[in-house]
Amino acid sequence: MYRAYYSLSFEEDRAIKTQILADIINQETYRNPDLALRQIDSLTAIQCKYGSYQQCMDANYRIRGSYYAALGQKLQALKYYRTYIDSAEISGWGGGYFLIDVGNIYYSFNLNPLARKLYQRAEQIFRKEKHLKGLSTVYGNYGLLAQRQDSLQAAIGYTQQAIFYQLQADTIPMQLAHAYTILGKMYEKAGDYEQAEKALDNGIQTFENHQDISEYQQFKSYHLRAYAYLMGVYEQQGKKEKARYILEEVLPTMEQKIAGVENIDYYLSIAQTHMQANNLAKAHLSLQQAESLLKGGESNSVRLSLDQAWAKYYNLSGEDKLAAKKWQANFNQLKEMRKQDSRSLSLSELLLQQEKDHMIQLQKQSLRSAEKQGYYLFLIVIISLLALLSTSLFLWKIKAKNKILSNYAQIISRSNENKKTLLSVIGHDLRNPFNYLLHQSHILLERFQHEDGLVTYADLQQLEQSSKQIYLMMEELLQWVRLEDRDLSANYQKENLSQLLHEVLAQEEDLLQQSVLHINVELPKAIYLETDANLLKIIFRNMLMNAAKHSQAHEQIRLKATIEQNQLVVSIQNPGSLPKQTVENLRKEEQLDRVFKGQGLGLRIIKQLSQQLGLSFEIGQGETGYVAASLLWPPHTPIKLEEAARQAHQLEDPKETYSPGFLSTLQQQNLLQFEIYEAQPLYAALQKVEQEQANPADRRLFQLLEDAVYEGDRQKLEELYEIINHAH
Repeated sequence: MYRAYYSLSFEEDRAIKTQILADIINQETYRNPDLALRQIDSLTAIQCKYGSYQQCMDANYRIRGSYYAALGQKLQALKYYRTYIDSAEISGWGGGYFLIDVGNIYYSFNLNPLARKLYQRAEQIFRKEKHLKGLSTVYGNYGLLAQRQDSLQAAIGYTQQAIFYQLQADTIPMQLAHAYTILGKMYEKAGDYEQAEKALDNGIQTFENHQDISEYQQFKSYHLRAYAYLMGVYEQQGKKEKARYILEEVLPTMEQKIAGVENIDYYLSIAQTHMQANNLAKAHLSLQQAESLLKGGESNSVRLSLDQAWAKYYNLSGEDKLAAKKWQANFNQLKEMRKQDSRSLSLSELLLQQEKDHMIQLQKQSLRSAEKQGYYLFLIVIISLLALLSTSLFLWKIKAKNKILSNYAQIISRSNENKKTLLSVIGHDLRNPFNYLLHQSHILLERFQHEDGLVTYADLQQLEQSSKQIYLMMEELLQWVRLEDRDLSANYQKENLSQLLHEVLAQEEDLLQQSVLHINVELPKAIYLETDANLLKIIFRNMLMNAAKHSQAHEQIRLKATIEQNQLVVSIQNPGSLPKQTVENLRKEEQLDRVFKGQGLGLRIIKQLSQQLGLSFEIGQGETGYVAASLLWPPHTPIKLEEAARQAHQLEDPKETYSPGFLSTLQQQNLLQFEIYEAQPLYAALQKVEQEQANPADRRLFQLLEDAVYEGDRQKLEELYEIINHAH
């Protein structure tokens, strides 16, 4: 498989390569678990970068959970399975079987309600797909849940329905025989021996007719159990001859064919039958055979069942001390197992009965003591009346205060309505005059740029800047009024973040042209994530207006979106610098007004909406000579990127002169021949390149190459090799 994996091209055969990698993971899980885990990390990196969201979730959570489940680490497996169930789309009959597997883990931990919930989800999928085999599995599990909860009639009904679906579906005969065996045992426990005999006969007949198929080896222990259960039914019905025939003629030949730990339950059933017939010698022999198969195992449910059978045997044999010793050891072992993991164990019938007896004794003691403590009832009644009186008085006071607060709320509501109306009217009436003022101030600034007079060029610059700031502040004021009237609850949908940013730029194109500002955009072609488009566009618009507010004419505003340490960052940068004290003040909400000279309304809007979306907003020093307003998504937010070519107007890097030996080594090593996730050959090639550095330009280029490799940025690596190919 490794040879086939490395022979395929990543660009053309990614789907085949990832499938082979998944097969390698399955192969190495038991043989080399550490290697399998590293391969899962590689598969996750590939699927999350190049595949769909569903493929990313499958690799990171479903396959990783299956890895831990295969190694027996069920709690660790549940951690990933639960995340996958909550985040990914589960459909198709394959998804139904996945839900059943997770439900079986819950069942093993005795978490029956959670197991049933997943079985029900699987049932919905199988019904939609009309997958009868899956429905039979679901109803079989329903039957086991009902049997565990001592509801035998419900368990029988579910198991009958499972058999009905199996008869209609194309299932293997062994599964049908197994279901008949379980159904027969349920009928026996319910006391319906006639139906139990019929079900067990059907199961045995199915086993007998299909012993030549490969699946028989997996289910052969249930063949023995079916005979043992049937023999017990015959004993209950008084059919001694039939029971003796199975015991003396059938079972000896079957035991020669089958021997293993899985048959302990069979020998326990035989021993129970012998003890019911008071044949203690043969019961002792069967228990000894069960002991030899168990081989000294002391910490499992089989050990518990065997100890209980020994206790019953000693009791019937008159050896009461040995029986009591077995019962006590069995009880202590159950309590110790419960302490180790209370979620993973269910108590045996013995422990339940002992706990019931203990509760009965407590109830008797409580009744005897209640006869002497009747006066407590009178005291409780008096306390209850006092509490009721106090509660009524408290509620009356609360009602009076609520009425006062309601009046205040109406006054405040009317005041807010008047405030919104006033600000809206003022903003609307001032918009056109300020548009004209802003336009004329820019014309005057261009016209008198090189002329002296009473009005200096600096005065005109101040006039234009003040007009622009007043206009932007008025826009923020109007937007704040509109936000006051809106329901700010987020409505999350899958959106293209790059498209939203371009829409905001298009909406504010007139403002940017009037301010004579240049925009440098560095965005991927698409950034897909779950967000609220309307709220996010308001945030971006205010970030852009804030940058324009603090920029002069003909200056450049930079808009970038990057992934830094698994965190999406969108920044809008304007020329300028921030003193250290200013950066400290920005961390305090109340300092916004002081830092930006009373014009912090837009920043307040950004912070309010950012918190609503669960994002972080920061202002700090950006690139050299720039101040950056940055919007940060939480780490590991699920996103999907589509890279785009660099913008045509992006600034070009200055020409560098590299040493010939350094360039020659770079071209010989050719880092592009490796996949970006093939760490070992990439780092080996980098070490050879590092040895050829001869001047500062070489070191700067090597640093960029090293960053691209560590960040896994294939596009950046290709761009650097374009520089290398044209370098001198």
